[in-house]
Amino acid sequence: LDSVDGCSIPAAKLAGMQQLTCIRLSGVYEGRDSMRLEPGALAAKPLLQHLSICALTMPSRPAGVTDLLAQLQQMAQLTWLELGHPLKPAAQSAAAYAALTASSALQHLELFQCDLPVGAWQHMAPPGKQLPQLRHLRLCAIQVELFRPADVSRLASR
Repeated sequence: LDSVDGCSIPAAKLAGMQQLTCIRLSGVYEGRDSMRLEPGALAAKPLLQHLSICALTMPSRPAGVTDLLAQLQQMAQLTWLELGHPLKPAAQSAAAYAALTASSALQHLELFQCDLPVGAWQHMAPPGKQLPQLRHLRLCAIQVELFRPADVSRLASR
């Protein structure tokens, strides 16, 4: 779904689609009638490999962001994750952001204009965390003060 202003994607709309391997949702940045996504819409998608969510409004933020991260935690087959804008405001817990790197099959990770709490990278890339398939990492419009030198060197040494 691309740039469908005012569209709402409730959990029930995608409920029977357990066979999906790719979901791409894109709204209009800063549009007052932007597309809205209920995090439960991504539940029970065990085969999902490619997820791209850009410029969507999350209901009941930041609880909606927390719910979205909980759904990502369950996506063990994910190879492509692109998130732009839906992680605003940041979830309450920095530990919840471990969901962004939960899939050991992850090859492509892009985060842009997302709010990450201080300490999120320590959970996303803790010592000993292996992402052997990661070939593409793009961070755009992310606050640089969130990274400690040790976090950056861990990412670079992968």
